[in-house]
Formats: sequence, C-alpha cells, structure tokens
Amino acid sequence: MRRLDAMDREMLSDQAIFLDAQPRLVSEFVSRNVGTHRMIPLTANGGNATSSLRHQADGGISFSLLRYGVEVEISGPPQISKYQIQLIRRGTCRLSHGKQDYELRTGEAVLINPYYSTRSIYQGGCEKLIVAIDKNLLEAKLNSRLGFMTTQRLEFSGLIDRSTCDGTFLLNLLNAYCETWDLQASQSGFAAVNQIMRDTVTDAIILCARNSHSELLAKEDGPDPAIRRIAEYVTANIQDDISVADLAAEVNIGERRLFKIFQLHLQTTPLLYIKSVKLQHVKKAIEQTACNGRTVTDIATDYGFGHLGRFSMEYRRIHGELPSETLMRVRRSHNDSAATPSSVSRA
Repeated sequence: MRRLDAMDREMLSDQAIFLDAQPRLVSEFVSRNVGTHRMIPLTANGGNATSSLRHQADGGISFSLLRYGVEVEISGPPQISKYQIQLIRRGTCRLSHGKQDYELRTGEAVLINPYYSTRSIYQGGCEKLIVAIDKNLLEAKLNSRLGFMTTQRLEFSGLIDRSTCDGTFLLNLLNAYCETWDLQASQSGFAAVNQIMRDTVTDAIILCARNSHSELLAKEDGPDPAIRRIAEYVTANIQDDISVADLAAEVNIGERRLFKIFQLHLQTTPLLYIKSVKLQHVKKAIEQTACNGRTVTDIATDYGFGHLGRFSMEYRRIHGELPSETLMRVRRSHNDSAATPSSVSRA
C-alpha cells in the first residue's frame, strides 16, 4: 500500500492507517478506540514485528482491519459500551469469551457481547476485521425492530453460523466490505460506503445473528399490541410514579392478564419493566450530563430513585457498571476523542 500524501491526510476523518508499525503502536490505538485490552507478544523479538491497521469510525460504529504480524495474546475486560464482530480474514485465532472457547479460521466470525471478558491468541499470519458497535446504537435498532423498548438485555450466541442463510449473508456482507476497502487506493472516497455499512450491518446483526430476541423478532404478527401501547405510555410518563393499575387501565385489561402478557413476551413483571426502562433513561441522561454538568444524584431523583445506594446496585445489575463509572467512561471517551487526531504512521 502506498504512503498517503498530504492531501489524503487532510481528507481523512475519524480514520487511522498504520503501515509497517510496531505491534505496540497498533495495540495502543486499538485499545483507545476499539476495545480496551492488553497485548503480550508470545515470540522472541515480537515487539519489533511489522504490524498494520486500517481504521474507520462513523456514527457509533467502527471498522478496523488489523494484523500484528507475530503471535500475540490479547486480553481485555468486558467492554460495557460496545458489541464487536470479529471476522478472521486470514490465518487463525484462538478466542475465549465468557465460558466459550473458539478456534477461529479464515472466514469464521464471532460476536462479542459487552458483558464478558475476552482473551485471544493471534497466530503470526492472522488478519482480523473488528467491527465495534456502540451498545446504545444496537439496542436502539433492536427497539425499532420490535416496536417498543425491551428491558431484556441483548445477548448474542457467539459464533456466526455459516450453515444458515442468515449467517452466510452476514459473513458475505462483512467480506464484501473488506474487499471494497482493499480496492481503495486511498480512503478519502470511502464515506458513502461507510454510511451504507453502518445502517446495513446494524440491521443485519439484529436479524441474522442468533440472539436473545431472535424468536420475538421472527414472529410474523409481532408481540401483543398491548406491549407497544404500554411501552409508549411508560416512555411518555417516564419521570412519573407509574403503577401496575396505571398500565392495566391504559390498555383496558385486568392486572392478572397484564402480568401474563409481560411474562409471555418480556419475561419480566410490569414493575420490573418500569424500573428497567427508567434505568435505561437514567443511563442516557448520565451520558449526556458529561457535557452539561448535572450530577448523578440529580438525575436519579428526576426518575424517582430516592435510595441512592439501592439505585446504584440496580443500575449496575442492568448496565454492568456503576453510574459513576458510566460518567467517568463517557468523559474519558470525550477527552480521548478530542486528543486523538487521525493518523498515518510508519513508526
């Protein structure tokens, strides 16, 4: 690949290219911008190997094509705010995620949930596409598809099944993106492709990768219409003290019938649903307060959470981190974004 000239550098936006780089530099960039991790070379003189990275980020989704050029171990904590697809383009990679172990070969891909730690062993010739997707973006896509805000967490089953039409489509889509990227002499004309892929990949992941909501998404008639009306009512009155009687009256059914509908379609109770939706709104408000200066206590009080200790525990149960950790993570992300320029490196 040719070295990019000055004009190319000016046209790059949320992009980075590393050519003939040290593994450490690629790892540091990926850890800041894709997923927090630690990299350990597993062979002698591994730190002097030739690594490469191409990175594109836009609107809550990033695409990173990377090669360390040496056998390395990559280990990281739960990513909390991001899902990932990892597609092996060349070579092999051993990967452990949660309680699952995978031996990934060329053409295979796995979905990484934000709830579990991950450990990978890249073989020397391994080249991998990592698609990192903001958790809020993917959950919003799911809610749009369902027609209401679900409180059951979105979790994928892991390996994308190449024996199914859905799995084959998703893998072909990712490979087509890589092939188009390979043809680009420079990345300055790639914005339209990125926009299309952002919308297409998020839809394809929800519909084609087996997940905790697949059965509900596959129903021809969708969920009970009462669920959508209830979801709209809860969202419209999210800062009020909503009761089970309020929900039953909104859809004109008895409370016993209401409980049955919630159990059948959402595997929860009406009160737990209300609390979970409130906590999702609280999280969005905390992410926004990184810029407007409101406190977590103020936001929790707005949504009716009076006991702050209990609120923090319930928040962590839903979101995998304390509200203070959400606030620090978002502020750190803003600071990193402001401090990290687009880069082209041969260091």
